[in-house]
Amino acid sequence: MMRNNRKILALLLSAAMVLAPVSGVHANDRAGFADAVDGAAGLADGTYMPDKFSWSGGSGRIDITCTGVTVSSGQAYATIAFSSDSYAYVKVNGTKYTGTVSDGSTVFEIPVELNENNEIIGMTTKMSSAHEITYHIYVYLAAADHAAGKEEDGSGMDSDAPEIAGLQYESATEIRDARYFRIYNYSDGVKLLEIELDREDTAKYLMVPEGVEIPAGLEKEMTIVKSPAKSIYVASKDAMESLEASGAADVIAAAAFTAEEYTSKWYSEALEQGTIAFAGSWEQPDFAQLIKSGCDLALFPSEFLHREEESSGENTEYLEQIITGFETLEIPLVVDRSADEETEQAKDEWKKLYAALLGLEEQTETADAEKTSEISYITEAENAPQVAGLTCEGQMKLDFARCFQIYFYEGGYALLDVAESGQYLVVPESMEVPEGLDEEIVVLQQPLNHIYLQATSAMALFRALDSLDNVRMTGTQADGWYIDETVEKMENGEMLFAGKYSEPDYEMLIDEGCDLALESTMILHSPKVQEMIEMLGIPVFIDRASYETEPLGRSEWIKLYGVMMDKEQDAAEFFEEQTQVLDEVADFENTGKTIAFFYVNTDGSVVVRKKTDYISGMIELAGGNNVYGENWPEDQGNSSIKLTMEEFYAEAKDADYMVYNATIANELGSVDELLAENELFAEFKAVREGNVWTTTKQLFQATDILGELIADFHHMLTGQGDMTFLKKVD
Repeated sequence: MMRNNRKILALLLSAAMVLAPVSGVHANDRAGFADAVDGAAGLADGTYMPDKFSWSGGSGRIDITCTGVTVSSGQAYATIAFSSDSYAYVKVNGTKYTGTVSDGSTVFEIPVELNENNEIIGMTTKMSSAHEITYHIYVYLAAADHAAGKEEDGSGMDSDAPEIAGLQYESATEIRDARYFRIYNYSDGVKLLEIELDREDTAKYLMVPEGVEIPAGLEKEMTIVKSPAKSIYVASKDAMESLEASGAADVIAAAAFTAEEYTSKWYSEALEQGTIAFAGSWEQPDFAQLIKSGCDLALFPSEFLHREEESSGENTEYLEQIITGFETLEIPLVVDRSADEETEQAKDEWKKLYAALLGLEEQTETADAEKTSEISYITEAENAPQVAGLTCEGQMKLDFARCFQIYFYEGGYALLDVAESGQYLVVPESMEVPEGLDEEIVVLQQPLNHIYLQATSAMALFRALDSLDNVRMTGTQADGWYIDETVEKMENGEMLFAGKYSEPDYEMLIDEGCDLALESTMILHSPKVQEMIEMLGIPVFIDRASYETEPLGRSEWIKLYGVMMDKEQDAAEFFEEQTQVLDEVADFENTGKTIAFFYVNTDGSVVVRKKTDYISGMIELAGGNNVYGENWPEDQGNSSIKLTMEEFYAEAKDADYMVYNATIANELGSVDELLAENELFAEFKAVREGNVWTTTKQLFQATDILGELIADFHHMLTGQGDMTFLKKVD
């Protein structure tokens, strides 16, 4: 019954297994990668077709294929193709490789390590500026393992479903990214689970539903697991988190953690109520408690395979006692190796293993089907800030925003690092503020549902997240809003006016239990107000979205507010939809036409946008050219430039189009209103030819759909299409 438990013990007692980690080697971790690759050693020079190829990374909007492998003097080169003609180069281990464009794709020949994960970096020019995107590719060549004297697949796992006497093979569970397990499905609901222990040995578990008889003798070849498992002893924190996230925590009968070691509210309550028993650590399991709890499966962490102690005689006896104990009780021991996987996608795929053990495949498949549009928003964090007592798990993937970064830590914590504003730690509702936290870090304790929102540009992002109910107070009167839902909430009393940024109603903030003051940079002009709000115990967050320079940089702030509202996935999916605007305009050719984007100040001066401003970037993407004067100052502190009328006239008089910026001033009702500002406007080409336009007042507040302004500019330049933010002025 416990053949694989004995195999695990044998592996643990071997010096090689004890002293060396078994996770795969990253391509970029190998010195001299460009000169030699172990994975091709022993292969004859020539061209091969890959037996398997998979990849992960990026946004999922392109595909990568591998059409062949060439081996020359022990070096393997893979021919890969991106389903886009916008990739300028691929970087491998710091070396750039250029490709060739063919039929809408870009083809590269790059060095690879066969039968291992390879990290590559592709540079795409499809966006407004060049972006490097990290991918992982896996090129499997069976001949490479045969040449090296290894088992097929290089891991000891079966590359194809093994034949099992008396059982009919039906299908394999799709495993795209995970390296360390496989699941094969047979008749009568029987499943074969394979978990790689090292490159040569694999633990095999036959999961057999209740009432199903298996052919005699199979128990000698593999461990038999009753399916579904109903009373699990969990000694792996990764498994605990996965079971908790999938809503299957009720199958946990015993665990290896105290309430202090696994700090989750539901777990503490379960220990207190006795629905889960503490049964000792995996190093010292309480077998008596396991018997009382009726455990029928044990989930151990990968540390079980990575012991650093030498195999002394004392250690041998100690390990044998653990294995023998589980064998005697006939409790199958499964090692959770999700921590050894190299990517977040691979780690997440272990949920399929838990689903198989618990009989939840149908439920998991349904959940996956409902999340087909799910966007991967976490990437590796190379320079994550140190936060007392917390371990970083990754950071938010950002495409355009440059004024903030978001880092994710174990336990659901997140650090918002906002340029020139500060750092904010988002603490989950059920979690405590870490001890020893830097006093400069502002704590945002979830849930945040009594917000005083002063940064008007953020309101539309809360609307997009379906989180307007979290905004209780605002610093703008109802007649100052151009978001219908906000106006309605203020009119019916669901949202209150609590004073403008410089004169907030402190009494209302206290009475309404304000838990966050979300301010624009205007608060910096009233430092005493900010200090007073903070003295009341209300954290102040300063939004700097207006300083973004990329076209969709401001809209990407929805990811930051998604973290505050505990809706990261919703935010990532919404922003992905907005980036499709850029895909639609990617092929717009420059029309050669010029646009003067401006407004007239109350003192008669003219205010235009900087060349580096996001509005200027949108005009360029739409196929136009924003007017810039060679002598216009670019060193002013904000995104705009203030000019005299004469300075503006000298550079903009021949512009093909004039667009009046009504986000600060009032909408332009007629050309006569423009001439009333200054008679010199009559001399402008755009005025003479009837090409004067105005933005609507809602533009500044509509940060959730700001990308549609690109299409508006293009429609204006071409005379085709409906408008969202622009209106022609007669």
